[in-house]
Amino acid sequence: AGTGTFWSTFSLTRTGEYNIMAKVAGLNVGAMENGFHVQVTWANITSTELTRFTVSSSNGVSFAGEEVSCSILSKDAFGNNRNESDQQFALNISIQSEDIAGDSYDRVVASSFPQFDPTQAAVYISSHVLTQSGLYNLTVLFYAPDTGIASPIMGIPMTLRISAAQFSPSDSGVYHRSGAEVLAGFKPTLFTSTVIAEELVVISRDMYGNVRQNENDVFALVVTFLALSESGSND
Repeated sequence: AGTGTFWSTFSLTRTGEYNIMAKVAGLNVGAMENGFHVQVTWANITSTELTRFTVSSSNGVSFAGEEVSCSILSKDAFGNNRNESDQQFALNISIQSEDIAGDSYDRVVASSFPQFDPTQAAVYISSHVLTQSGLYNLTVLFYAPDTGIASPIMGIPMTLRISAAQFSPSDSGVYHRSGAEVLAGFKPTLFTSTVIAEELVVISRDMYGNVRQNENDVFALVVTFLALSESGSND
């Protein structure tokens, strides 16, 4: 406006260090011969659409009793990592269950507030040990610092399958089945002249009581014949 002053306004959306220079006809202007530096940091608000959530298990599968590590990568609205510990997230873990009527519902088994990890850039972590096999849903909520309103981050809920752990002999079950009967500890009657088809059923379980649905479990059945003496008693 006749003052010889020129203004330029611009926005920088990527974090980092910038060098700003003014030129006229290709020549640097006055004291700005070498320009000046501007450090741009992340925006104040976390973006629920760009923030990422990951679980440290291969292909969404883990095993009962293993530690499941959950990581949240906090980003601002421009996709920059927010390397700041001022955000609050809530993690809820539920397992898909059935009620007595057979209707499905999600039963919450664990909840936590992931903590900022100073050893990683913009990462919040939370770890849990899940011992029941089944299909889990993991949900992460972000609490806006100005309003306290909770919003789910993009891609939530995430599904995680927990498989049974290694076979445990002491937790597995064995029962005897004869004909249509299922009798625990059933013993065939001695001195019978009738041949009865006998079946021994093994229920493979892990140390947490989960049934192992693994065809690679191999069992050996040992049948010992007890010879009878002339008096009719066992030798």
